Amino acid sequence: MKEGFNCDILRSNIRYLRKKMNLSQEDLATMIGLNRGNIASYESGTAEPRIANLVKMSKLFSVPLADLTEKKICEKYVSMSAEEWQKESDRMSAELNNQLDRLKVTKTYYSSILNCKKMFKENNPVLSDDALELEMYFKQLQTLTDKILKTQTEFLDRLSIPTDCKSPQEDS
Repeated sequence: MKEGFNCDILRSNIRYLRKKMNLSQEDLATMIGLNRGNIASYESGTAEPRIANLVKMSKLFSVPLADLTEKKICEKYVSMSAEEWQKESDRMSAELNNQLDRLKVTKTYYSSILNCKKMFKENNPVLSDDALELEMYFKQLQTLTDKILKTQTEFLDRLSIPTDCKSPQEDS
């Protein structure tokens, strides 16, 4: 089991939120692109959802991903007023925007490094053996950095919080 991950909390949250939305296991599975057996396994605690499926459930249930996996939602959200729900949604949205801004800054720095490398190479067309070896390592780092930035961008895009987020009380 992953550190900081409580399977009992997750399974009870999935079951609680599914029932709160009057969904069968089959309905929930269809909505997130799985089969009923997957949902039954998540709710019984015999399997852990992949992160992509957790993100889908988080969006579907309109709850922050961290809360879905780490907090007993029935204790937190049932007692929230519509105003508290909106405040929490706004807080999470602001945090997501903060993370997106930090990602933009990181991409800007990364772009600057690539430009410096390009200028160095243009000004030094013949490289020493040591410089060629460094360039090989730089290309490997560049490939990894490109993958990390792409993955982080996709992840943050998936975490975007719906603007029409409603509290469970508003749905009743």
